[in-house]
Amino acid sequence: MTVFRMRANTSALRDFVVKRPSLKRICGKLLHNARTVTALALHPKSTVKRLWFRHKHRSKPPHDILCWRRGCAIKLRSNSVLAELLYVGVGFEEAESTVLRTITKQAMTVFDVGANVGVHTVVLAKIVGPNGRVFSFEPCPTTAAYLRANVQLNELSNVEVVSAALSDVGGEVDFFVFDDGNDVYNSLGAQVRPVEGLRAKATINVRAITLDVFCKSNNIEHIDVLKLDVEGAEEKVINGGMGIIGRSRDLAIVAEVCDRSAVQCGCSSRRLVQHLIDMGFKAFRIGPDVLTAVAGLDSFIPGSYVFSRSTGRLLAAGKRGLRGRELVE
Repeated sequence: MTVFRMRANTSALRDFVVKRPSLKRICGKLLHNARTVTALALHPKSTVKRLWFRHKHRSKPPHDILCWRRGCAIKLRSNSVLAELLYVGVGFEEAESTVLRTITKQAMTVFDVGANVGVHTVVLAKIVGPNGRVFSFEPCPTTAAYLRANVQLNELSNVEVVSAALSDVGGEVDFFVFDDGNDVYNSLGAQVRPVEGLRAKATINVRAITLDVFCKSNNIEHIDVLKLDVEGAEEKVINGGMGIIGRSRDLAIVAEVCDRSAVQCGCSSRRLVQHLIDMGFKAFRIGPDVLTAVAGLDSFIPGSYVFSRSTGRLLAAGKRGLRGRELVE
């Protein structure tokens, strides 16, 4: 499409918009917004993509759309909070994705806990190849259906989708579900998103299992990469996997650590970080261009982290294309 091939300059942008009445009306409504004007000036190509997405998809009832992520097809709902970011191609966990891709190698065993529709799952499955395995956990039935569809869409035979929540205990547990389009916030305990102004719309019962029990049942002796994004319940996942984590000496953990959600789950972000440090992991906060070492809780702030027992692995990952990312200790 022309929108993706146009040159990023002001005259081309103006001509493109003027020749399309529907897009011109959208821009006209937004021109009073200083942020939109600034975005158009600084990032014309991606901003026009966003405007086009909103016109083409957000102006209609929610429906399925197809986006692409590093050569992988992603099917999801048009009103998902992920949809616009994936459609435009920028803004969705870019730094975290870079770290995950560069610490993952062929034939590794990867756990994607809190997989949602599988954005990370499908990319990592391509990296580990036919001799590797990806276990993708998503307890919400409707979201898990899209996860399975994306695994099939990308013809991945090395992915096992697990319709269960990982926690510190097994059995039936309550799972808080947000409305259509906001399922990325579904959680074992966090019912309120104060920043987004959202509240869970329903509570469903889902099956929970511990990481240790799952690994024992499936004869998994070690994990190479563990991605955790379970909206505040990360500490519960770690507590339920102390055995396999202890045996996985080369394990790297990439986790989102958020105080607001953790408290609602009866967890503590600071306690989680300190616990992993006490287990011999080194903690690094993931930033746009740098991995910053966190020696203790005095330098802890909420955000995304990578935990590894060896900085050598992270340095090796940097040499393999971490796009200039540096380790700061």
